[in-house]
Amino acid sequence: MKRLLISFSLCIVLVCSTVSCGTIPTGISPVTDDAVTTAESVTDPAVPSFDADAAYADILSECYQLLTAPAGNTEYPDALFGIYETAMMLGVKAADTIGYVFRDLNEDAIPELLIGAFDKSDDAYTKNEIYAAYTYDGQKPVLLFAGWARNAYALTEDNTFYHHGSGGAAYAIFGEYAVSETGDFLCQNAYFTYPKEPDMTEIGFYRNTSGIMDPAQAEEWAVSADEFWAVDEALAAKTMALSAVPFSAYAASDANPA
Repeated sequence: MKRLLISFSLCIVLVCSTVSCGTIPTGISPVTDDAVTTAESVTDPAVPSFDADAAYADILSECYQLLTAPAGNTEYPDALFGIYETAMMLGVKAADTIGYVFRDLNEDAIPELLIGAFDKSDDAYTKNEIYAAYTYDGQKPVLLFAGWARNAYALTEDNTFYHHGSGGAAYAIFGEYAVSETGDFLCQNAYFTYPKEPDMTEIGFYRNTSGIMDPAQAEEWAVSADEFWAVDEALAAKTMALSAVPFSAYAASDANPA
């Protein structure tokens, strides 16, 4: 027992000595907070790293062409409507405002592609605005969702998406979505308003986990208007600023591979 106590005391002395010298014990690395714009590095040399730029090259090239096309070009894929909408509003500044981020949202070591406006002002309702998000199924990019001004998405600090949309004062919806382990885009919680009578004199508050804006497929929520919208504000507050690559920095050679 005495020998055990002596050994334990020596261990404590060694640890204290190491800490007091301001050094980090071998094998322990300091935690850093680098911005996530590429896939996480793969330490196993037997597993090839995922080349996100190559995997999503067609989507990135399509966005680049859309943002740099001459004014008045009305051809765009449905999935990129939000990007086109913003490009029409901002003109030549669109390529500086709209960018892209690679971020692993479901911890499968394969990052998703997020395209949108990430340089938002400090007083903006959300800290980012995503117009399109894609995952990779092992062979090709797969669209997760498309957003636009009245049907918007933003990434939260929990790697979920805050969604908010509106079809008028009586028809508003917000909620939270996540990417599953299998790459599916799933609703976690959705909240919406809907008129209880045809004349819209009374508006009801509803919630469900399907994201379907239909009172018949939801639970009516007995809360005040202030309580209802406080949930929306809490979700919006969880959105985060992201470091993105603007499409103005996306080289033309990359957009038009040989």
